[in-house]
Amino acid sequence: MLQKDRTTWQRILRVIIHVATWVAVACIPRLLSTNPPPFRLTNLLPTIELAGFFYLNYYVLIPRLFTRRKMATYFAIALLLLGVVYTPFLLHRLAFNRPERPPRPPNGVPHSRPPQGM
Repeated sequence: MLQKDRTTWQRILRVIIHVATWVAVACIPRLLSTNPPPFRLTNLLPTIELAGFFYLNYYVLIPRLFTRRKMATYFAIALLLLGVVYTPFLLHRLAFNRPERPPRPPNGVPHSRPPQGM
């Protein structure tokens, strides 16, 4: 009975440590930023995907592939999963984080420079 209680508490402690670690990982960008953006649930998406990749790697890929010496298959699947996870973020950043252009005037004619020397 005592052994069962010990293993149950060890599992609960392990879950608490994992949850606390992922909460800390999710909070690091906000804590280190001098001007943090407003909180949105979509800001948690990269952390959730990173946690999903970690646990898929730890509980599925490593026991089934890496420990059975199928290294090439393991690395190919891991790189493919990283590409699937991070490609949308890279495409979004390339598409929407462009430098801003100056606004066009209301009449549609671009601004002209004043003559030099006046």
